[in-house]
Amino acid sequence: MRKPMLKTMSGVVLAILLTLTISQVPVTGQDAKEHQSQDAEDNQLKESSEHSAQARRLEGTWLTQVTIRNCQTGDPIGNIQSLVTYVRGGTVVETSSAVSSALRSTGQGVWHHRGGRRYAATFMFFRFNPDGSFAGTSKIMQDIKLSRDGDELNITLTLEVLDANNNVIATVCATATGTRLE
Repeated sequence: MRKPMLKTMSGVVLAILLTLTISQVPVTGQDAKEHQSQDAEDNQLKESSEHSAQARRLEGTWLTQVTIRNCQTGDPIGNIQSLVTYVRGGTVVETSSAVSSALRSTGQGVWHHRGGRRYAATFMFFRFNPDGSFAGTSKIMQDIKLSRDGDELNITLTLEVLDANNNVIATVCATATGTRLE
């Protein structure tokens, strides 16, 4: 009686061991897939983090020297200074020495990272007539390149002057260089 029972138990133990061994293979495969999936997620987070770190390099306030240019020839027409703040999260605030603050509001808009050391920004400001009445808006579109050390930038920009009915009445071209305020 002992031998048949021992044989039966041995068979059951062997069956359990085989079942456990076989069931381990898919679990191991799942673990490998989960690890691969986790590795891919980690890489994406790392790339996203590096992208975010790169994007944050533009963040801060910059003193820019703007050279207004003839759009056809590129010849310089005049110079102004501007303070531009690129805020974390993608907003822009800008003030300029071009016109009295009684005739122009602060510029406000958005910026984004285009990749590498390249960025783009768009902002608008309100324009007023000397009597204080609304004259229209101006929209500035910037193509920004940040220096390797992150302390200087070069900007190519286009400014559209719009009347009170939102019609473009003039286009101004310019370039700018800027240094980070610290």
